Amino acid sequence: EQLFKITIDGTTQPTFIRGDANSDGTLNIADSIFILSYLFSGGSDPVCSDAADANDDGSINIADSIFLLSFLFSGGSDPVAPYPLAGIDPTTDGLSC
Repeated sequence: EQLFKITIDGTTQPTFIRGDANSDGTLNIADSIFILSYLFSGGSDPVCSDAADANDDGSINIADSIFLLSFLFSGGSDPVAPYPLAGIDPTTDGLSC
């Protein structure tokens, strides 16, 4: 997936959808599996680490996969912005795209 970039106040920033860990443009169980594969079985690095940080806590860990499964199947909270449409990350952390 190609990430789009926008420029705000002279700074170019990538856009992404929070939780779309595999960067295919949709949020589904494949994103949770992608995170687990990345963490535990040598799977590919996320194209956008911020997107894989589904719960927006500043790190990628099993909690992100659990958050997505809860959202998708148990009525859990929606991901925070940028979701459901692609946008820039409104929070500051050590992750980027």
